[in-house]
Amino acid sequence: MRVGQHIKYFKPETRADLMKKKRVYDKNEAVGLLKKGSHSKIAEVFILAGQSNMKGGGKMSELFEEYKEISPNFLFFEKGQFISPFEKEKFGPEIGVAHFLNEVYPKKTIVLCKVAKTGSNLYWDWNAANVYDSYYHRPCGELYVRLIHMISRLRSQLQKDGFSVSFSAMLWMQGESDSCQELTARSYETNLSMFIKEIRRTTGVPRLPFIIGQISSGIQKSDKFKILHAHNKKIREHQSSICRNHSNVFMIPTDDLSLENDLLHYDTPGQLELGKRFAEKYMNRY
Repeated sequence: MRVGQHIKYFKPETRADLMKKKRVYDKNEAVGLLKKGSHSKIAEVFILAGQSNMKGGGKMSELFEEYKEISPNFLFFEKGQFISPFEKEKFGPEIGVAHFLNEVYPKKTIVLCKVAKTGSNLYWDWNAANVYDSYYHRPCGELYVRLIHMISRLRSQLQKDGFSVSFSAMLWMQGESDSCQELTARSYETNLSMFIKEIRRTTGVPRLPFIIGQISSGIQKSDKFKILHAHNKKIREHQSSICRNHSNVFMIPTDDLSLENDLLHYDTPGQLELGKRFAEKYMNRY
């Protein structure tokens, strides 16, 4: 597939004349080649993190088989181990990211390392400032700490297998939960700036590309959620401001992506396009 070529999302009535003779992604094959040293010896790592739209609501049952035809030099790392995302019922942008990058970098060793949790916010869960929440009497940053541990574990595993680790970019899809309260919304730009700084320190890449998926304004049209997410516009403004005021921070638009009926979560084609846009922004960031 050429860059920019239209992507088909759903299974047609019959696909016999469309099926290509490619193999479906096999995690065991990919990990086996990793252990044998058959991959490129530089592992390029993309870090994916966020809340429900990063965790994903795309339905695996609605995928074309071609989306499962990922080269075994691609690896997916979640919950401390290599996995096959195609064994799950739902997916996030990682499928679109992998599908696009697979066409561009068919021989590179690429690892997608993902940590995501539904309903998580930056103020408490992802806070990188090592602060203590005196209201709830607990330390902030549980998911940030989990992400750092995951990065460290992945790096150690790859180095153990003889790879040099190169962190390529971080992909961030988060902010909806912080739009629910004035306090969390007001602090978003400060907290995300600190998060970016600490992620770059952890990876050892001072100018690590950080790509933000702007939260959708679609929630403002939802009778159910528009009051709950009253500060949606403020979060979007903070995300834009961060991109203007920080080097190597980019944003992808999401307002035209298709949503579930709740007008909050991206559906299957929305998730695939989200992943494609993350990958395209990485490729065309300069």
